[in-house]
Amino acid sequence: MRAENSSISKAVRHLQQLRPSEAEKLRLDELVTQRMGVETGTAEAKALEQAIDAVVFGLYGLTDGEVGVVG
Repeated sequence: MRAENSSISKAVRHLQQLRPSEAEKLRLDELVTQRMGVETGTAEAKALEQAIDAVVFGLYGLTDGEVGVVG
């Protein structure tokens, strides 16, 4: 149990240190704004959602394998 708590503590500290750059903030804002203007279920909506996911996954430093688990 102690090792598990240590891993969780490390993960929490890592997440607390995440600070998106201004470019990342702007890109996410742009993508979200575009997505809000697109009808759900369309190919364009899906592409924008995938782009948003890619930026967020990059912020968290997820590997392809980890993305496969959470994506």
